[in-house]
Amino acid sequence: MNSLVLSNYFYGLVESREIDYIKWGEYRQLSLGGYDCLLIDMTFEDKEDHPDTIRLLYELKSNFEKAGFLSKNNLVVIVVCGSSQKDFKFDEAYDDKAADRIYFKDKDFSSYDFIKAVIPGDRRIEFDEGKHVYPTAQIPVLLYLLRYNIGPTHLYYDFDPGAGECIDITPLAKMKRKGKTCVAFECRRGRGLVVVLPSYDVGDRNTAFRLLLRICKSYFKRTEGVAELIEKYVVDEMPQSIRDNFIEGLICFAYDLYIASILMCRRALEESAVHQGAKDKGFLGNKIGELYSKGLIDLNLKEMAEEVIEFGNWGAHPGKYRDKSITEDDVLSVIEFLQIYFNYVYSIPKKLKDSAKRREELQRKEDK
Repeated sequence: MNSLVLSNYFYGLVESREIDYIKWGEYRQLSLGGYDCLLIDMTFEDKEDHPDTIRLLYELKSNFEKAGFLSKNNLVVIVVCGSSQKDFKFDEAYDDKAADRIYFKDKDFSSYDFIKAVIPGDRRIEFDEGKHVYPTAQIPVLLYLLRYNIGPTHLYYDFDPGAGECIDITPLAKMKRKGKTCVAFECRRGRGLVVVLPSYDVGDRNTAFRLLLRICKSYFKRTEGVAELIEKYVVDEMPQSIRDNFIEGLICFAYDLYIASILMCRRALEESAVHQGAKDKGFLGNKIGELYSKGLIDLNLKEMAEEVIEFGNWGAHPGKYRDKSITEDDVLSVIEFLQIYFNYVYSIPKKLKDSAKRREELQRKEDK
C-alpha cells in the first residue's frame, strides 16, 4: 500500500519505501497519482498560518473537486481533525494563476473545503460539539477512538440519515465523556473512501501514527475485498473442510485480526495433514514429520509447514511466547507458504493426472 502522509507531527516517524511525507510548511506540487492512501493530519504546530500551508490546502481542494477523482484513484483518504485552538478558516483565497502567488480577499476559503468536495450535498462542515450518538466503530478504528476519545474534538457534520445527500455517509462513532465529544464518519465516493477521525494526543504521536497506518491498511484491504484474497490464494482443488478453515483465516487477515488469522491458517494445515493420511495423534509438527518421512511432501514443504506451525505457536501460547508479536508481514508469509503447500499437495497432482489422461486419449486416437 503506497501512502502519502501530509503532517507536521508524523513526518518521518516510520521509515518505509511505501510512505512519502510532506510537511504543511514545505510547499511542493501535489502529485496524488499512484497512492492508495492519503493520510491528511490537520494538526498544525505553527501559531500563524504559513503561506505554503494555504497553498497545499488549495491544491487539495483543487484535486478533490476534479470530477471522478476518487473513482479513478482507488484511494482511502484518512482526515484527522486539527487543533481545537484554531478554526482554520481563511479570508483569503489562493490564486494558482498569479505569478507572484497573491492572495485575493474576494471569497472565503476554508482549510476543510477539500472535504466538502467529496461529501455530497451543500452542507458546510463546521467545528463544534456533535449532536448525535452513534454505535462505536469496529476494529481497527475502535482502537484509535478508545485511545483518544477524551481529547479535543470539534468536527461537526450536520448528518441526517433520512436525507438523500447523506446516503453514502456512515457515522462510525461519537462518544461523550466529561463533556467532550468524538465524531467520526466515513463517506464512499465511487471506488474511493474518505474517513474522518477526531484529533489525537500529540504527546502520543508515535502510537497515534501507527494506529492510523493500521486503519489505512485495513480499509485498503477491505477495498480490495475478501473475494480478491480468496481468488488470489485459495487453491481450487482443496477439500472443502480445509478450504473453509483457510478462507476464515483470509477473512480475519482482511480485518486485521492477525492472531485469529494465524490460528485459522494453522488449523487448515493440520486439517490437510490429517487428510493426507498422517496418523500421529500428537503435535502438528509430528504429523508433518510423518508426511515427510513417507515422501508425501519434500523438504521445502516440510520447512514451510514448520514456519506456519511456529507462527501458530506464537498466537496460541502467549505465556511461552510473551515477547513475540505477530505482524501483518508475518501473517502474509504464512498465507503465501500455505498457498504454495496446498498448490503442491492438491493442485499439481490433479494437473499431472489430467495431463496424463489427455495424453492417453490422444495416443488412443493416433493408434486408431
